[in-house]
Formats: sequence, structure tokens, C-alpha cells
Amino acid sequence: MSRRVLFAFAFFLLFRAPRVRAQNPPAPAPGAVSVAAQSGTANEAEFKKLVAEVVERRSNGGERSERTSSAEQAALGILDAFAVDFLNAGDDPKIEALNQRLGSLVTQKPPLGQGYVVLRLGGSPPVFALAANFGSSGPSAARFYVRGPEKYRMAARIDPAMQPEYFDDYLKILPMPESAQPADVVFVTVMGRTDEFATGVFAAWRLTGDRLQEIWVTDLLPRSSYEVRSDGFQLTYCAEPDEDRPGVCQRMTRERYVWDGAAWKRVEQADVPTSPR
Repeated sequence: MSRRVLFAFAFFLLFRAPRVRAQNPPAPAPGAVSVAAQSGTANEAEFKKLVAEVVERRSNGGERSERTSSAEQAALGILDAFAVDFLNAGDDPKIEALNQRLGSLVTQKPPLGQGYVVLRLGGSPPVFALAANFGSSGPSAARFYVRGPEKYRMAARIDPAMQPEYFDDYLKILPMPESAQPADVVFVTVMGRTDEFATGVFAAWRLTGDRLQEIWVTDLLPRSSYEVRSDGFQLTYCAEPDEDRPGVCQRMTRERYVWDGAAWKRVEQADVPTSPR
């Protein structure tokens, strides 16, 4: 067969071949769940399972074991994924929606100190922090999310894996007034305070990029209370407890601290009247 006949025959077959039209993917059936939704549901279920394991061991007075540590870190990893995915979903994260989702992960009724909350610490672009409390007596952890050239990522953390001496009872994170240096984010953590005498440990931290630095920390302070003010951090506590009478304080002290851009300083200290318990 000549080359001319072969070309003509091929052209004829091509012309007669049915045309394929581009089609949109089929619409999901009513009630169908997307793969992403299924994955999110599975992660939530796994998270609740891990938390139950960690809390049970803590409630039974068990020491921190390698298995407990791995379960806690796995649970925190799931929280990190939720937070980072949300923060990277838009240019102006609305953390109220994220906190609503995190609130759905609380399994204890009533919560009894369990909760997971993201808050804005300040900075430009803003730095976000997660306070994770598995229960009123712990464990707890803090995670910090910083935006790089394109996306947010977990840049620093506070937990026993990073700070072996970390007192991981109930945790609160207190943003401080923003520094004049936008690269610095300064905040205070409060740990403990679950007993009738409000005993807690207070610490101030400085976060610069990926570098987290503890710049001040107290011992366990009985009968302690605090206030974040426009002029600094005010702390009131019992400076002289009565060893024979735990409910009695011999001397109450009030202090005020500020971050001056280079150091955390105590700028005021005075005794205050004691109140009976």
C-alpha cells in the first residue's frame, strides 16, 4: 500500500473517531462525606483517644512514662495540625472559629480544667499561641505559631519534652502590651492555682522569631493573684505564710513588673493588708 493511501486511511479513522468531551467530576451523592472531612473526623477521634489515655494515667498518679509522653506529644501534634491549617487558610485568621472547633474536642462534662484555646500575642505579622490543658491537674503545654515567608508553622513550645523542670499543671497564657520592637513578643504564663489557696508559678517569656527565652520565673506562690495592666504585670501573693496555720498569711506583697525593651524589671514592691481566708 502506498504512503499516500496510508495517510488517507489514518485521516479517515481520526475523523470517524468519537470526540471526548471534558466532564466535571461527578457530584457527591446526598449525605456523602468528603475525604478531607473523613480525615478530620478520624483525627478528632484519635485525639480524644490519646487524651483519655494521658488523663487516666495522670489521674491514677502514674509517673510520666515514655508511653504517656508519646501519647501526649501525638495529641499535641494533632492540635498543631488543626491550628496551622486554619491559620494558613486565609490572610486574616479569625481565631474565634478555630476556638469553636477546638472547643468541640473537650470530652469531660463538665470540662474540669480541660480546654484548648488559641490567642493572639501580638507582633507583625501576628504570633499566635495555643494553651492546651488536658485537665485541671495537667498535663498542659503551650505552642507558638509564627509566620514565615509564606505560611504559619509551629516555631516554639513549652512542655516537659522541651523543659524537663516545667510545672505542667493548669496553664494560662497572658499577652502583655506590645513592645515597641515588633520583633519581640513578651507574655506571661501562669501554672497551677487549682487549690483553695490559689498557689501558682508565674513566668515571663520573650519570643523572637524561633527563639523562646524564659526571662523571669517565680517559686510556687501561695494566695496569689495577678492583673495585666497597661503599665505592666501586677502580682500579689503571700510573702510570709504561717507554717503552722496554712490559711493564715503573715505578710502579703504586691509587685509590678515591666518589659523595657531589653529586660524584665520589677519597678514596684509594697506590702498590702492581709485578708482572712
